[in-house]
Amino acid sequence: MPNKPRPYEKYKHFKGNMYQVLAIAEDSEDGVEKVVDQALYGDYKIYVRDLEVFTSKVDLTKYPDATQEFRFQLWDVKEEEDNLISFLQGNDNKEMKKSFL
Repeated sequence: MPNKPRPYEKYKHFKGNMYQVLAIAEDSEDGVEKVVDQALYGDYKIYVRDLEVFTSKVDLTKYPDATQEFRFQLWDVKEEEDNLISFLQGNDNKEMKKSFL
């Protein structure tokens, strides 16, 4: 299981969209921890998801083309910059190209 997300961290969903964690909340009824996050695209909707779901692994049976191990991956700006530079230079890495297209 990845580290517990923290407010203001940005995450990439395995389908490619970006989200920012706003808070970690606790359900007053059952004590289940929730992640409150905001989409960084479209209408910038705010979502509430169980922490367990947020940090779960991608179901590779359902999504065999997924390139991430976990549903949400902490965004590494340096890695993204390196990948973009390599992509723009014509690198033929198929997996990397899928993340930009």
